[in-house]
Amino acid sequence: MNTLHDFQAGFVNALWAGGGALPEDDFVPGGVPVAVGLAVYRNNVFAQLTEVLSDLYPVVKMLVGDEFFAHTAKEFIRSHPPHSPVLAEYGGDFPEFMDGFVPAESVPYLGGVARLELARYQALSAPDAEPLAAEALKDIPPERLGQVQFKFHPSVRLLRSIFPVEDIWNAHQNGGEPDGTLDISARDTCCLVFRPEYEVETRVLSFEAFEFVSRLFGGETLALAFAATSGEWDPQQTLTDLLVFGVFTEFHLTEEHAP
Repeated sequence: MNTLHDFQAGFVNALWAGGGALPEDDFVPGGVPVAVGLAVYRNNVFAQLTEVLSDLYPVVKMLVGDEFFAHTAKEFIRSHPPHSPVLAEYGGDFPEFMDGFVPAESVPYLGGVARLELARYQALSAPDAEPLAAEALKDIPPERLGQVQFKFHPSVRLLRSIFPVEDIWNAHQNGGEPDGTLDISARDTCCLVFRPEYEVETRVLSFEAFEFVSRLFGGETLALAFAATSGEWDPQQTLTDLLVFGVFTEFHLTEEHAP
């Protein structure tokens, strides 16, 4: 007789891989053969997970159409079964899957759009926190400003794509369809995603500003982040914008000296 572990392993294999037969003796007798019941259960599971992906990546679905998205979701679910009973945690690997999904290689920006949708969902789901006041740094002596280290709002996400993913995402909001003038040619796009209060926002940053913010996000001080960022940009305006956006929640002064 199979152990519980053997039964569970066989059930999982039959459910996801469609392989192996499940012994009828392992189930309470009923009016439906085990194979038929399992097929119904499998279809329900796949349908539910496909709906989760549809809700998480609506723009990707709009870009490829319902039928193609359903096929894509089925392939993803087969290779990425859930590892948690919480459905809200499912689908985080979908952007990487889209990058390598051969049937979608003619639409190379799908993975980038999916990353933006995932970042916006994560920002929406992140814990609330009180943003740092825009004038919070006004009393810091100028000679110590470079020693400031920020704590970011839990909702902040940073992403970079070689395609204009924010333009593509924005063109498909409110049921909209691109009017034919949308330029989707490859070009670097750096996005800051955040939700200081109720609405998720996306800001496209210059490469220099994105590098600066990324370094701050990684824990560097203002002085170090500024020193490591080259190019023509306005660091003072960038810092002002970040404070106004509400992407910081705290700051402290380190003992680190400016480079």
